Amino acid sequence: MRNLYQATSKAVRLNSSKGFTLIELLVVIAIIAILASLAIPQYLAYQRRAKVSSYAEPIARGCMMDIVAFCIENPDANINTANLNNCRNQTVTTAGGTVTLTPNGGTCTADGQPDTTAQATATLSGVTDYRARCFYQNQSIRCTIEAQ
Repeated sequence: MRNLYQATSKAVRLNSSKGFTLIELLVVIAIIAILASLAIPQYLAYQRRAKVSSYAEPIARGCMMDIVAFCIENPDANINTANLNNCRNQTVTTAGGTVTLTPNGGTCTADGQPDTTAQATATLSGVTDYRARCFYQNQSIRCTIEAQ
């Protein structure tokens, strides 16, 4: 009988010393909550930026490519973006939302390149903090996603 009592008492002592206390669990939960409160807004901003990159940037790039092609064919001309196919539609419906395009043609230089004012900016509906902007720099088209 004494052996049974000793074995039971030893099992109870071992059982009570294992596991985590309630305070330890609450501390871990608090740390996870703090990390989540920092990470979730960054992740959502990353998603919005990616949507602008996927849906608005190709439309701005297409318009800018038309502006460059126009200048190659018409040196020293004023650029009327309303006559260019990819700049004509100011709003385009995509799978990610409605893209609003704002082209600025500027003029073409004598050597058939757009001047520094030529650019195309596109915004995506539902995303107010980022926009896509394409411009001509160093004889190439450069597109960026920038904060508004």
